[in-house]
Amino acid sequence: MPKNIIKAITLSALDTATLVGFAFSDVNGTGLPESCFMVRIINNSKVNLIISLDGGATAHDVVNSESSLTIFDIPQANNYSANLAKGTVISVANEIGGASIGNVYVAGYYQPNS
Repeated sequence: MPKNIIKAITLSALDTATLVGFAFSDVNGTGLPESCFMVRIINNSKVNLIISLDGGATAHDVVNSESSLTIFDIPQANNYSANLAKGTVISVANEIGGASIGNVYVAGYYQPNS
């Protein structure tokens, strides 16, 4: 049974200087360690980044340079909620291609079962 507390996952980071062309690179290569009700993607780089929530197969969103994107749970009928799934790989690509200066981070929060 879920407890009335939240916990944070370990912060993941990627140096945007390692981005090549328009190819996606994984920020959290092993995926989210837990099903998260909130995920923050923090872009401290000098360029806009395209975000993929399926390991780079599909472009899903954009986070502007020096800003962040927060993904919250989505309340559903019957008190269910839609979390970002455990194992979700978040990838980024430079909107204009190539490397940049700065890091991109993924932070997440979940409700433990015990």
